[in-house]
Amino acid sequence: MPRLKAPDQQDVQHRIRAEAIQLFCAKGYVATSVNDIVRAAGVTKPVLYYYFGSKAGLFDALLGDAFLSLQRLTQEAAEHPGGLRARLLDLVERNFAFCNQHPEQLRFILYALFAPEQGIPEVRFPEFHRFNAGIFVRILDEAHAQGELGPASPEEAGLHFIGAMHMMLVKRLREPDYTLDRAAAERLVDRYIQGVGIKAGEETSR
Repeated sequence: MPRLKAPDQQDVQHRIRAEAIQLFCAKGYVATSVNDIVRAAGVTKPVLYYYFGSKAGLFDALLGDAFLSLQRLTQEAAEHPGGLRARLLDLVERNFAFCNQHPEQLRFILYALFAPEQGIPEVRFPEFHRFNAGIFVRILDEAHAQGELGPASPEEAGLHFIGAMHMMLVKRLREPDYTLDRAAAERLVDRYIQGVGIKAGEETSR
């Protein structure tokens, strides 16, 4: 195989990834053939095998990239300075921005997690969930220690928040006109904070 220049390699891989995500979400993993992917991407089978090894390897690479992106933004939100409201708002805004900028990548994650089918490669969701849940519980634990969080289990409170945020992300994927902006993020966070019983103070008065 002739060697490609670095920019060409990146472009080829990007095309393969982009077309594969579209096809996996539209047709399903099993129904999507390698021929479908290479035809859509304008490459040959040896090129796909060179970069990803197999269709399963491509699927795993796509999911790994998506999980890594979400883990990175969750970690960055955990390091955000300020109280509970500021940190949760940062987390929501980052997730909203990811959904607005990369809707197909998020749709692919949801497909892989909630639409399993016979023959689909193993999804390493437990590892991803433990990482995200661990960071979120840390945020709530620190808020509880600072007297910002009422008498609620951090694990359960975390599930409530993540569930509400994810439903808004799903609505955006289903309804492109649905707006995920800072105002929407603030509404979600403030309603959540009121529900978990944050103590009144400067942080909630903004």
